[in-house]
Amino acid sequence: MTLLLTGAPCAGKSTIADMLERRLTGHHTRVIVVREVATALILAGGGRMEPIEFQRQILATQVRLENEACEAAEALSADGYDVLIVLDRGRRDGKIFCDASTWAAIGGDEVEEGQYDIIAHLTSLAVDAPATFDDAQRQGQNAAREYTRAQCATMCPQFRTLYTGAPVVTLTGSTRPVVYKLRRLLEVLRHRIPHSMMELQLRITAEIVRLPGNMDRVSVYQPGGPVLSHRQIVAMPLHSDEHVDDTGGGDDSGGSEGRPTDLDTCSPKGFVGRLSDASPRPRTYR
Repeated sequence: MTLLLTGAPCAGKSTIADMLERRLTGHHTRVIVVREVATALILAGGGRMEPIEFQRQILATQVRLENEACEAAEALSADGYDVLIVLDRGRRDGKIFCDASTWAAIGGDEVEEGQYDIIAHLTSLAVDAPATFDDAQRQGQNAAREYTRAQCATMCPQFRTLYTGAPVVTLTGSTRPVVYKLRRLLEVLRHRIPHSMMELQLRITAEIVRLPGNMDRVSVYQPGGPVLSHRQIVAMPLHSDEHVDDTGGGDDSGGSEGRPTDLDTCSPKGFVGRLSDASPRPRTYR
C-alpha cells in the first residue's frame, strides 16, 4: 500500500509522515517513509547546482528511492508484515517548482507517474490560515524552505490535479492543528486498505479513536463478522479470547479516556483471530 503526500510548502506533509511512521509501526506492521528529496539535496549543498541539473537529480533520486521502497516492502510482506509506504512528495511534484522548459528538458512528463494507491493533497497554511503562516515558517525545522506566503498560496491548487493515476483526497486544516488532518487521512486509509492487511487496519482504527474528532463514524470490518463501533474496540479487555458481539452496547460518552487503545497492549485476539504470542509471524485467522 503506497500513500503519496503532496501539496505546497508548509502543509504538514513531513510532520504527518513522521506521525504515521511512529503511530502505525507495530509488531506486525511496518511503515517505510521516503523523505522529501529536494530538502535533502539542498541541505547537502545541491542547491548550488544549475536549475536543470538540480531538478534532474531530484527526479532521478525520487524514482530510485520509490523503487527501493517497493522492493523493501515486498521483502517485509513476504515475512508476514503489513507494510505502508509513505512518500513525502512524488515524481511529478517538481513540475510545480520549475518552469515548463526546465521540466521538459529533464523529461519529467516522460517518467511514469508512479504506483500510488492513494494521493493526499494537503493544503498549505498559506491558504488554510494565512495569519499563522509566517510564524509557522520561522518555527519549522525545514531550513531549505524559502517560499513566501503568496508563492505557497499560488502553488497550492496546482497540486490537486498534478496526479491522475490514483484517487486524490484534499485535506484542509483550517486553523486546527495538524492532528486533524492526520485523523481525516487515517479515516481515508482505513477505507482504502484491503481487508487482507488486517493488522494495519487495526492499528489505524486504534489511532483514529485516540485522535480528536467525531468518533461515531469509526468502525472496523472483520471478514466474516460484524462491523465493530469505536466504543466496542476501545472497550476490549486486555488479552481476552472472548469474541466481541455487535450488541450496540458501550459507554455513551464517546470518549476513550482511561481505556486501552494501543494494539500492542490491547490484544485483538477476541475478534480478529488467534495471533502467535511467540513470534510476529506467521499469522492465521479463524
